Amino acid sequence: MKDPADKVTGELIDTPKKRGRPATGRALTPAERMRRMRAREAGQMRAAKEYGGVGALVAMNDAALLKLAGDCMRTGDVEMFGLVMNEMFHRTRRNRHGV
Repeated sequence: MKDPADKVTGELIDTPKKRGRPATGRALTPAERMRRMRAREAGQMRAAKEYGGVGALVAMNDAALLKLAGDCMRTGDVEMFGLVMNEMFHRTRRNRHGV
């Protein structure tokens, strides 16, 4: 055991390294992560509605597509609902055939 007042002698036994990834200090709370995820999905849905393009639908994740389909059903947007269903159909075919 080293004397606390001794400033010259080095440590006799190295302290073991911590396991895992080092902390950055920028970790988000679960609430912040969910807020960002909801904002990202809302942005994807806005883009799909504004552009009406299939390209925006292809970039959306499955949960966002389902939410958009529900929104289209509530608002009566038949054209957008058809685009969403078409994209979901193609995704299931790609997954089934392993493409």
